[in-house]
Amino acid sequence: VTNILSINVGWGSGNGFTDLTGNVTGIHIHDAGSANFSDNGGVEINLGSSSDFTFNNRATNGTLIGATTLSDAQEIELLNGQYYLNVHTATNGTGEIRGNFVAVPEPTSAGLACFALLGSVLVRRRRA
Repeated sequence: VTNILSINVGWGSGNGFTDLTGNVTGIHIHDAGSANFSDNGGVEINLGSSSDFTFNNRATNGTLIGATTLSDAQEIELLNGQYYLNVHTATNGTGEIRGNFVAVPEPTSAGLACFALLGSVLVRRRRA
């Protein structure tokens, strides 16, 4: 409803991954123009220079945390699987890390009610 995209990304050994080849020189959301994970596209949103994000560019313990508001058109492209996050370094100027955005369905209220009901049944069995 609000078109707010929250992002919390970490890389490097400080976050449980392999270190990058060097400090991050840029981090962007790209629009591949399709939902094909091998397609490349231009920069849609520049995240590293946005004041809406806390950005630590270190190769060993890097993070990007924040949120950005998408236009209605950007929201549609995101939900259609066209966007990917690209982390650039000096050694890998075209991108060292790429992560495609994929839609994850929210649990329905009926599904949550089912889990709650199951949980109360399991609790009752243990007490008996």
